[in-house]
Amino acid sequence: MRLTLTLLLILISGLASAAIKTPPVTGYWWNPQESGRGWNIDTQNDLVVVTHFVFDTNRKPTFLQGVGAFNINTGVVEADTFAFDNGQCIGCSYTNPTATLVGRVRFEFTTSTTGRVIYPNGVTVNMFYMDYGSPTLNQKMLGMWATTWVGVTGANFTQMPFYSATTTNSNGELAAGLTVLTNAGRQAVTQFVAGIYIALFDASTSYYDLYYYVADGTTYRGLACTFPKTGTAPSVSACTGASYGFMAYSNQTARSLFPSSIVSAETPDPKAHAEEQDRLRDLEYAAAAKASVVMPEAIAKALAVPGAQTEIEATVDELIRALEAKH
Repeated sequence: MRLTLTLLLILISGLASAAIKTPPVTGYWWNPQESGRGWNIDTQNDLVVVTHFVFDTNRKPTFLQGVGAFNINTGVVEADTFAFDNGQCIGCSYTNPTATLVGRVRFEFTTSTTGRVIYPNGVTVNMFYMDYGSPTLNQKMLGMWATTWVGVTGANFTQMPFYSATTTNSNGELAAGLTVLTNAGRQAVTQFVAGIYIALFDASTSYYDLYYYVADGTTYRGLACTFPKTGTAPSVSACTGASYGFMAYSNQTARSLFPSSIVSAETPDPKAHAEEQDRLRDLEYAAAAKASVVMPEAIAKALAVPGAQTEIEATVDELIRALEAKH
């Protein structure tokens, strides 16, 4: 038990640290204050390819391209970058273009969706992932996520929530859906409030699972805990598990891969599965009361805002009522 708790504290401390960086999200990037140019970023393993959509000195559109390795400790990519000319026009027969080395371009990614580019002449431009498909923070959660959290007992609680639609409660918009696979057909909701996300899962016959987390592009990290459906939801400062999640499929892709018949399917032995889930959560809930929390820095920062704690607790109560109304 002591070893498990020590490992858990190390894990949470690692999540709170800024030492490990997340690679940039694949897609279009831009600076919204400088519309007209941008970057396309593609990440495969530790390699990052960046295509720059810019203009040449004659104000004609052109592009540059470079590739470099992502440094997971610093978030930096340094790429030898080339300009191309004498290629084919649209609809013309192929002509092999010539490539000219422009110089070594440096990218510094602070998160998976923010960073800056530094060109060889010293010009620096802030860059941001262009999220044109999710205009609100709650809509960003639409899709299927693979989530897990490790409790103080060492148990690993895995969920795959599929948030398929947005709805509203007294606090505004939220994302709602169902868990799939092992806990198929149980309700799941998540809502952004006071600088963090709160997720609530109908986890088993007798328990809810509760997540407090911060999202970074297509991943998130935070705290998690469980509590009886007849009990009171733990506050952020009483949530002792370490949680992690990443988007497995976009909303549309998940819809095509997981039709309603799969989303609502039962496990092969639903009674035994439900009993085991309750047993594990009985142990976790009892042990968590004696454990301490190592607060991730981003969540602690959100809680420091006056009134945030009260707003978060009120939102949890609203989410519980939303799930209870589904039964």
